[in-house]
Amino acid sequence: KNLELHGPARAMPRAGARGAADQPDMLADTITLAFQDDGVTLQRASLTGQASLKLAGASARSINASSIDLVMAPDGHTLTTLRANERVVVDLAATATSRARTITAASLAASGDDAHGLTSARFDGEPVFTEHPDPAPAGAAPARPLKGTGKVLVLKLDGQLDAIETAEFQQQAKFESGEATATGDIARYDEARKVVLFRPNDREKGRMPQVENKDIKVDAWSIDLDTESQNLKASDSVTTQSRSQPGSQSSGAALFDPSDIVLGRA
Repeated sequence: KNLELHGPARAMPRAGARGAADQPDMLADTITLAFQDDGVTLQRASLTGQASLKLAGASARSINASSIDLVMAPDGHTLTTLRANERVVVDLAATATSRARTITAASLAASGDDAHGLTSARFDGEPVFTEHPDPAPAGAAPARPLKGTGKVLVLKLDGQLDAIETAEFQQQAKFESGEATATGDIARYDEARKVVLFRPNDREKGRMPQVENKDIKVDAWSIDLDTESQNLKASDSVTTQSRSQPGSQSSGAALFDPSDIVLGRA
């Protein structure tokens, strides 16, 4: 029913076994395993001290933390509960539909059910979400990663930790995308559309969302930023500050002096 392994300990799927790719590969100072009635199907596991959890499957996923707890569905390979504490680092390999990502935080709590796997995850303690760019062509400068931060990060998942449908940053949200920096109370990253939606907190309007790059600064209560093109849509009390770059030239028929800041309101 139970098995305790003491340090350093490792429990891994047997190579070539049926469903081995979906089985957790675990490493820690101490590992405690609980099995279902058949005595071989993993029900839950606790990893303590330099804990590491790896899952292969369709794409590689790994979690490193001081401690990790997990619960499996009756099939023995579907994760339904996952918790990690202290110095949490989650690495998600690139898939056919998403880029490689890294998430760091103080703690992670993910949950779901037997039928759907993991459906949500919450990261607390200054979480940082980094989406790594595709490899640059030979001779080209590497693209900048997409980076999001906040006090809390909540993910909506489709069964696996890497199947991210939306990522919502709550409290002092900030995104760095290309040359643009965007801030607001709440930022929701729609990964399928590659768009970050900045909105005020419904319960209490705090700081107005803002997007800024070298050419313009935009403030509005609603801003949608395209992370690929840097295009944005803003509405509700929009103000803008446009500025020319040093060395820009202006014809005699120019409406504005390039040395001035141009203010807009809409």
